[in-house]
Amino acid sequence: MQEWPFVPALDMSLVALALAICTVAGLSAILFFQRARDAPRRARSIWVVAAGVAGGCGLWSTHLLGMLAIVPTAVVVFDFRLTALYLIAASAMMTAALGYAALGPVRWRAVASCGLLGAAMGFVNLLYGIRIPRRDG
Repeated sequence: MQEWPFVPALDMSLVALALAICTVAGLSAILFFQRARDAPRRARSIWVVAAGVAGGCGLWSTHLLGMLAIVPTAVVVFDFRLTALYLIAASAMMTAALGYAALGPVRWRAVASCGLLGAAMGFVNLLYGIRIPRRDG
């Protein structure tokens, strides 16, 4: 296994905070989604957006805290605009996936929504991992 000298240690207090935020955001998104499924048609959209934003913010903050927990041996800077774009993309993609799942109880819709959620997580992690952290120099 090859070691990456750029990452010698983790700040475990930030990792623990990321875990706590991920848990609270995930539970919030699930509860909001359950409300969306039980809500009348007019209120369903509001609950779906709330679930998507809760899930997107949870994904964003968990990943950002995970990146900040890395104690690098070199200077690392973050691009504020791309970090904000990541938050918006995560929330929008989560909302779209949960909105699709809330359309009805068809089994394949649930499977497709899980695929969309996975794609959302993969996309925003790809965007974040490639574009935002960079070395100064």
